[in-house]
Amino acid sequence: MINKDRLDDLFDHALSNAMALLEKNGEFFPLGASIGSDGQVGLLATYDGDDHPESQTVIDGLTSALRQQASEGAILASAIAFDARVRSPETGEAVDAVITRIRAKDYARDIAVPYQLHTKGLFKKTRSIAQGQATASEGEQDIFS
Repeated sequence: MINKDRLDDLFDHALSNAMALLEKNGEFFPLGASIGSDGQVGLLATYDGDDHPESQTVIDGLTSALRQQASEGAILASAIAFDARVRSPETGEAVDAVITRIRAKDYARDIAVPYQLHTKGLFKKTRSIAQGQATASEGEQDIFS
């Protein structure tokens, strides 16, 4: 079983990269991260030749690649982060959020971090992000099964 501090590191790595891309570009393609069998945290990307793939296609590709790595024993844990709309637990309204699916052997959680993207400037746009309170729910074990 993997140390929960390492899962925190993996979550922080995936979320910080997703938020940085949102701040820089105003959007991002789903991204993957993992803790290798050597203990190192790294990012994972997939490319199928389409420069503008659907998010679900990217998520499916990342899931497949991480499942393969898990079956080979090359990774101890995985994360997939993507942009989504979720219902705010406080207001019930739909809000933007980064969902991060964290998976390890005997562990599967989906963590939603709501955010608001603020843009300033007419000609040179600058963006900033305000993050909300994270919520976690039980996830489907789709990597280490």
